Amino acid sequence: LAVGLEYQPSHYIHLRMGGRISKEYGLSTSWGLGILSGIVRWDIGIRLYDALIPKSTKGLSVATSLILRI
Repeated sequence: LAVGLEYQPSHYIHLRMGGRISKEYGLSTSWGLGILSGIVRWDIGIRLYDALIPKSTKGLSVATSLILRI
């Protein structure tokens, strides 16, 4: 089971959060931030495994993207 939400407090900022529960991977949560400025969009996301706050960096992954919209 997985769920996610996105909140846009302004035209320039997007906040994202999600969660997943599975037998294979247990509990994982994710958090994201999107920043828009003209034709540029920068997104960064963090995923936490096995807990809301992992006890070590082995339970953490980070992803980022940069998009040019023309």
